[in-house]
Amino acid sequence: MFTNAGQSMQVDALTVGGFTVVPLLLGLTAVALTARRWPWTVIVGSVVAPLLALVTIPIMTIPAGFDTVSAVALSLCHVSLAPISVLGLLSLPRGTRVSGEDTAAGDAPASNRTVSTGGNA
Repeated sequence: MFTNAGQSMQVDALTVGGFTVVPLLLGLTAVALTARRWPWTVIVGSVVAPLLALVTIPIMTIPAGFDTVSAVALSLCHVSLAPISVLGLLSLPRGTRVSGEDTAAGDAPASNRTVSTGGNA
């Protein structure tokens, strides 16, 4: 329950779930789509995602005027998103590396190069 324009309003579980899952899904998808090309996006996302989850508590949750139980529950939901987002991001495979890529042109023929996934298969 929260107060909006002096009226008591109720938020159902589906709405709370949507406000939780949609941003998390969008962020993880964006990093998943870019991680192979730009592996640093995983590190940036690992900092930004938990930071956003925690910063939105005093910016959005507390000022919304929820009753105490709802504010604590929603705040704990935000806190739980911090490690969930980091674990999800760290489970993504990071960029591909081509062995022999650092050699000068002509040192190693392309047929002798191997591709690895950087240890995250």
